[in-house]
Amino acid sequence: MTFDDPMALILLLAVPLLLLLKRGQRRLGAIGYPMTGPLADMPRSMRMRLASAMPWARGAALVLAVFAVADPRWGLELSRAYQEGVAIVVVVDTSSSMLAEDLQITAERSTRLDVVKATLRDFVGGRGPDSEGREGDALGLVTFARYADTVSPLTLDHDAFLDTLGEVEIIVVPQEDGTAIGDAMVMATDLLRDAEAESKVMVVLTDGNNNAGSVHPMDAAWVAKTFDITVHTIGAGGRDAVRTTAVAVGSGTRTMATPGLLDQTLLKEIADTTGGRFFRATDGMALADIYSEIDQLETSTMVVEQYQRSVQIFPAFLGLALLLLLLEATLGNTVLRTTP
Repeated sequence: MTFDDPMALILLLAVPLLLLLKRGQRRLGAIGYPMTGPLADMPRSMRMRLASAMPWARGAALVLAVFAVADPRWGLELSRAYQEGVAIVVVVDTSSSMLAEDLQITAERSTRLDVVKATLRDFVGGRGPDSEGREGDALGLVTFARYADTVSPLTLDHDAFLDTLGEVEIIVVPQEDGTAIGDAMVMATDLLRDAEAESKVMVVLTDGNNNAGSVHPMDAAWVAKTFDITVHTIGAGGRDAVRTTAVAVGSGTRTMATPGLLDQTLLKEIADTTGGRFFRATDGMALADIYSEIDQLETSTMVVEQYQRSVQIFPAFLGLALLLLLLEATLGNTVLRTTP
């Protein structure tokens, strides 16, 4: 128990003085008897016992009243745990080469983008019942081909993020095809720079080399480093040339060849500049393992905050004081009433 106004407890020093003053007033009005010795051996009645207890009741009432003035509080020490999340923006290549089917993760045929989306869902939601995924983290999504586009700003609504991810498609218009890694990184940096998070992370996934856009990827990497953003890069795709894929363009189709043009040196330099890591994903399982490794690299911090919740209990002290005073007044004017 604590007191919000402990200085009021000084009033306790006045309680004995008030009781002595009251006792002195009663003695002044008393009538003396010359012989009281024989009365001392007589048994005390209940009325006499109550009468002798009244000063104690009055003193207790005064003490309780002083406690009430001091505003007593009953405190309960509590602790609350909360998670300081990580702000993560995933930058995904959606150029036509992502139609290649060399990152199989199941027996079914899937494009590179399909595998990227599937593994990214596991990264966000967890890869099993015991995995929490990126719970508590703010997630954003930027896609790029010749032009970069913010598909999802940073959000804690992971269901909305995954819904948006499901709608991502590969560029099929030839004029919009290309690989603008630098532009996409600048756009992701713009999302992350003002994020209120313990750490800021960018994950760049591409299967090609930078051949479009107005910003060189290394310039974008230095900008990211300025804002304390860690960039992890993932080079996706098989090591050899892969099969061609027919792409619908207007009313006809266009055959896309997807040779291995990945600029691994550039991606490694980007990661090294910002304190991140470069990963190579040559198949779907490798990509899934890469996301698991990033998941362990960028862990959230559990913070335990201790605080005290207090409850005012002066009404109880005041109520007891009034009850004792009321009891004294009632008994003093009824069964304990005396006539001088």
